[in-house]
Amino acid sequence: MYGNVDEFLVKHVETRRALPELFTNDLLQLLGYITGDGNHSENRITMYEQRIEVARTYSRLARKALGLRKVPISTIDKTGQRTSFAKHPYFEIRIYGKEFADAVKRYYPGIVSTESREIPEQMHRLDNKHLAFFLRGLFDAEGHVRSKRIGISMKSEILIKQLQLLLLRFGIVSSYSHSVNRYGSVMHALDISDFGSLEVFCESIGFTAKDKERKLGRRVAKGRARSSYLNVPVIGSWVDGRAKELGIRRREFPGITNFFHDERGISRPVFSGVVRTFENELAKARSSNASSERLGLLQETVAQLRMIYQSELILAKVKSVRWKRNLRNDKFIDIELPVTRSFVGNGFVLHNSARRYERGREMELTYYFNRVGEHAARVFVNDTKVTGLIVGGPGPTKEDFLKGGYLHYQLQKNVLGVIDSSYAGREGVRELVDRAADTLQDVRLIEEKKLIQRFLTEVNKPGGLAIYGLPRVLEALQKAIADTVLISDDIETTKITMKCKNCGTTKERVVQNQSKMQATQEMISTPCEKCRSTDYEVHEKDIVDVLEEMAFQVGAKVEIISSGTEEGNMFRSFGGVAAFLRYRPQ
Repeated sequence: MYGNVDEFLVKHVETRRALPELFTNDLLQLLGYITGDGNHSENRITMYEQRIEVARTYSRLARKALGLRKVPISTIDKTGQRTSFAKHPYFEIRIYGKEFADAVKRYYPGIVSTESREIPEQMHRLDNKHLAFFLRGLFDAEGHVRSKRIGISMKSEILIKQLQLLLLRFGIVSSYSHSVNRYGSVMHALDISDFGSLEVFCESIGFTAKDKERKLGRRVAKGRARSSYLNVPVIGSWVDGRAKELGIRRREFPGITNFFHDERGISRPVFSGVVRTFENELAKARSSNASSERLGLLQETVAQLRMIYQSELILAKVKSVRWKRNLRNDKFIDIELPVTRSFVGNGFVLHNSARRYERGREMELTYYFNRVGEHAARVFVNDTKVTGLIVGGPGPTKEDFLKGGYLHYQLQKNVLGVIDSSYAGREGVRELVDRAADTLQDVRLIEEKKLIQRFLTEVNKPGGLAIYGLPRVLEALQKAIADTVLISDDIETTKITMKCKNCGTTKERVVQNQSKMQATQEMISTPCEKCRSTDYEVHEKDIVDVLEEMAFQVGAKVEIISSGTEEGNMFRSFGGVAAFLRYRPQ
């Protein structure tokens, strides 16, 4: 071991020399493992491992990289201890030496931090050849291999996101996620499932553990599986437009109509067929003396399609967009580069529109607001009578729409509430309905109160147009004189219909659900009036469904009354079924 910290730093960390000369491959791999699963104490660095062959490898690396005579491996078994979460015995690799431990803590505090670990800046400056050894050590410590993917999970969010960027330097694409484990800790994870990325990982980084290396090797040996996502970065409507402009018929592109309509993406093998179709068209144009304009457009299109096909970019679908108000008035910087106006962040090609587009956006937004207002007026004023509106959506757009006066004045006064949602489209509508439940419930209760008050007035009025009781309501529906049927939401009544299998004679009975079984047995045991048979075909239907079907046949409305209110409880005392009549029969 070195006599002091300075001796160690001169050999391994001194920054005045070129970085590739500062680190040996063994030291880089060792530091990678310490970053993943190392622990600092006063006079040593301790690493933890489940596999004995991996523990021996890192003991050997430590001896070689640090010039140590011995790096002991201890077997630890805490499976029986109440205070331990360990399910299996494990091995500790202990690198003794106060100078080394102090140097790591002093110059690379992030790799042994108990709060939030991070990859040292020096590792980011390495070339890929040397960086691969550091990453190998990190994945040896915390990485795992499943049947179709490689994963790594740690508590440090910043380390995982740094790792995602470093993997992109190799062309390895990974997806980030986070979750809470069973011990209540937030874990941040990366998954590598793209075949090309797995292949590069296997060739450039790999694992020390033989079982992990075998699993990864078997997955790569199987070859490229059918991608679970659509990964060619191209817009179908643009390709379709070029094909129409060049006069290429749709039948030349079988099976990809949805792609041309921008309803789905396209896989790389299928897209290669699209490129070949344009290439064939270009060959025909050259041999048939086509016009220079057509030939030029074909050459340009083929060049663009080839560039897209050969690109290493992946088209990622945005799952959701959340609007967040800038309540603290934080300053934001608009980043843009010449020509493309795009930049790369966290592995994604991003774009911020410049100020010169703001006026165009305002004009488009005004046009959109006018269209929404006109459509709402046509549907909710002309076609349908609406008593209340809920306006919602992500971001401040809904408030701008209402304040701008785009909504018809008759609808403006009927707005019941303005509600934020996380999504647009169908998912946003579903979320809006859920969040508007309380508002809509209040409106519905007011409507129910008015219905019950009207019912009580008509019942107590001589010659009033209201009746109650299930038999009278059924009779009114049969005579088509019922205009609106009121039903309590807790009515528990069933209509039993039995048809004789021998002669077809039917008999019906309306009973409470609690006595349904007894009534059914009595009806079955009673012989048919015509043929005296007891072989019946039994049908049961909830009385609410019966009333709704009969009401629909005669053009009557059905209103369900909540039993949880004072008015609903009062209505329940009338039997829970009533109706308003169109006229009083003689």
